[in-house]
Amino acid sequence: MVDIRERYPFTFADRQATIRREPLSAGDYGLLVDGRLQETVERKSLADLVSWSATPRSSSSTTASLAAAQVALFEEMVGELAVRGLEAAPTLAPAPPAPADVRRWAARNDIVVSGRGRIPAAVMDQYLEARARGAS
Repeated sequence: MVDIRERYPFTFADRQATIRREPLSAGDYGLLVDGRLQETVERKSLADLVSWSATPRSSSSTTASLAAAQVALFEEMVGELAVRGLEAAPTLAPAPPAPADVRRWAARNDIVVSGRGRIPAAVMDQYLEARARGAS
C-alpha cells in the first residue's frame, strides 16, 4: 500500500507487486499480507529506510514477504535517489570571494575600502569583473 498523501510515490514498476493507494494511519508505505497491514515505513531519508530494514522482525510467516518488500523498497529508493541526484542537481554557484582578497585587490587598484565591515556592492562588482577578465 502507498499512502494517498505520498506526493511522489515509488512505482515499483519492475517488481511483482500490486500497489494500492489508500490512507495509512502512519507511514508512507505499508505491506498487506492476507488483507492485514503487517508493516509500515515512513520515507524520510535513505538512512531512515536503512535503519528500518535492519531492525529485527518477529519470526512469522510474513518474514520472507517483509524481507522482499524491504529489499524492493530499498532498491527503488537508491535508484530514485541516484536518478534525482544526477538529473535534478542544481548547478552550484561559485563561492563568493573572500573579503580579504577583495580588500587586497582594491588596495592594489587604489580603491578605498574600509578594513572592517561589509564591502560595498560596487567594489565587489568591480572585483568580480576584473577577475572575469583575468586582471589582478
